[in-house]
Amino acid sequence: MFRTEWDQLLLAARCGDALALGHLIEVAGEDLRATAAGVLGRATQMRMAAEDVFADSMIAVVREIGSVRATNYVGFRYWFASIARNHVRRTLRQEARQPGTHETDVPEDEEAALDPPALSAENQAWLRQALAHLPKTQQAAFVLREGCALSWHTVGFLLERRGAPAARLIHYRALLNLKDLASARPEIRPGAAIEA
Repeated sequence: MFRTEWDQLLLAARCGDALALGHLIEVAGEDLRATAAGVLGRATQMRMAAEDVFADSMIAVVREIGSVRATNYVGFRYWFASIARNHVRRTLRQEARQPGTHETDVPEDEEAALDPPALSAENQAWLRQALAHLPKTQQAAFVLREGCALSWHTVGFLLERRGAPAARLIHYRALLNLKDLASARPEIRPGAAIEA
């Protein structure tokens, strides 16, 4: 299935076509499951199953598909990740309020695990400039993987490559180029992803 077909399914689903929504969920299921698992921190995975997060997020998707503003699959996936992340946060807050559960039972770094630390304004500006020096495919691979947290399979699909290995290679080359650019300015730390 081509990227444009995924986008057409999304547009039809937004307009109330239940069959299109079902087909979109069917073809994107593996990627959306990976997304649901990706929003869970390590400590949270011990208390919550990724499949439960996926199922509860799917219920919200079916209920609220008409309100999504995304016009392509990447935007839809980002919206889905937001729903899953909010579900995890809500569940953690409810657990913390239950009798017999102490606030100290929730790891202090749980919020950090759900939201990676933001870059400073200076580092964001540097990263934008550095990305502009990369080839378009490397820019896309870096943003899709690091910014949107898409699976390798989806990154490869969106880059119109055959699979995940090509996406990994392009992303790796982007990281090498960004590391070279960062070495010229050691006071700028553009993020842990570049240190990989």
